[in-house]
Amino acid sequence: MIRLFIALKIPLYIRKEIVNLTSGFLPGYDNYKWEQIDKVHLTLKFIGDVKEELVNEVKEKISFINGYKKFECGLDKYDFFYRYRKPSIFFMKLQMEQRINELVIRLNNELEKIGIPREKKEFHAHLTLLRIKGNEDIAPLTKMTETGIELKDKFIADEITLYQSRLLSHGSLYKELLNFKLN
Repeated sequence: MIRLFIALKIPLYIRKEIVNLTSGFLPGYDNYKWEQIDKVHLTLKFIGDVKEELVNEVKEKISFINGYKKFECGLDKYDFFYRYRKPSIFFMKLQMEQRINELVIRLNNELEKIGIPREKKEFHAHLTLLRIKGNEDIAPLTKMTETGIELKDKFIADEITLYQSRLLSHGSLYKELLNFKLN
């Protein structure tokens, strides 16, 4: 089995800016185990574990991405996703063009044709910054979400990638399997 997902790549200078902004807003920034900067991306479709023989079919089904145009994006604000009413993910919301939702729907439609289930959760454009394990002090993070910090920098995202994700004891390792450069 091979674990796959499809993501919109976020330019490195934006990922660095998020780290700078977050560390500037958050006292004790280094006390948290942040997502590695090279792994910050916008997940468009988490495929999950599939048989290796299916990888070429996945590549074929998502080849329509070749015709897509670049996306204009903006950093919005910090927020949480919750699990069992407790914060589980600390993230940065993204402002996205509406057509990102159309792309996500089409990915689900195309991949469903080869037996990959549709995403059950509604798509929310976000960048995961921190996975909360339960022993972190979330009060400073909560304060960041409540202050309404709005980050208005616009940027262009021009690459979508099919990744393989290997789960290791120290975290996950990503390998690019297919890239689409957007027009």
